[in-house]
Amino acid sequence: MSYKDYKNNATKTDDLKKALADTQNAAGGFVKDPDEWYPQGDKSDSGYAIIRFLPGPEVEEKDFIHYWTHEFKNKKNGEWYFENCLSTLGNPDPVGKFNAKLWNMSDDDKSPERTQAREQKRKLYYRANVFVIADPQNPENNGKIKKFKFGAALFDFIKNAMNPKVLPGLTPPTPFNPFNLITGANFRIVFYKEDGYRKYGKSQFDPNGPLFDNEDRMETVYNAINEDKKWSLKQYIDPSKFKTYEALNKRLIEVLGYDWENPQTPVRDLPSSTPKSNNVRQKDDSPRDEERLKQTTKTKEAPKEAEKIESDEDFFNSLAEEG
Repeated sequence: MSYKDYKNNATKTDDLKKALADTQNAAGGFVKDPDEWYPQGDKSDSGYAIIRFLPGPEVEEKDFIHYWTHEFKNKKNGEWYFENCLSTLGNPDPVGKFNAKLWNMSDDDKSPERTQAREQKRKLYYRANVFVIADPQNPENNGKIKKFKFGAALFDFIKNAMNPKVLPGLTPPTPFNPFNLITGANFRIVFYKEDGYRKYGKSQFDPNGPLFDNEDRMETVYNAINEDKKWSLKQYIDPSKFKTYEALNKRLIEVLGYDWENPQTPVRDLPSSTPKSNNVRQKDDSPRDEERLKQTTKTKEAPKEAEKIESDEDFFNSLAEEG
């Protein structure tokens, strides 16, 4: 599709709405990708940035993707489990099955078993390409296309733009596609630290309008997204980015220090597990992931109900039924 065709279809939102509905129904050694971007804060981890969500590559027909991971540490031995979750592909995952087993071992929500299951619960992330308009902490990013990994707290703003909440007595906001170069809107990410967590509640979209007043600049951005495969979104959910069930289970056993399916079996008696040197994360991990592994409490995003997708009980019970 040419930029001219794209411009003529600027008001269409059907595909994006379908992608939103899909999400609601629903990794080589660490290499720092220079195209990765994440808003950095000051010493108090407060700050802001202005970006524009960009349309995804035309051939992929997706403006964003979502996927699940498991990220937890065994506090007894210091081992980390940091892997993409197979539930992203609709397949069983060993951590999910282990969590379901833990959950069903007790009816007490405060029991050690259910507490452990919650700590090991899968995490939801989104991926999109963005154009950085203003990055005060790292101005060298201004005017560049970047890859952006973010959570449900920010994704809620996208959902609300597409399906705005109607408040009693007020005129309903006009829905719009945040990813559209022409009819979308710039997004002001405002964040601050509160109770040890990073919060984004003051973020907002600017009034709707084109990214640039200059058609040539608009076309340049559009062509860049579609001509370079590095801006692919589907690359993050390609099956090659996910380890097999067997490989993940071996790593899980290594982190736990015992075979969760046969607790009496010493780890030394199990088939050899993946050497630590090969226990590496996927290339799509952002620099913030590496930082989190070193100091997990440095920057945390506030937990929110939207990130749960479903209640703990519904989630773990559904895993039990699948297993």
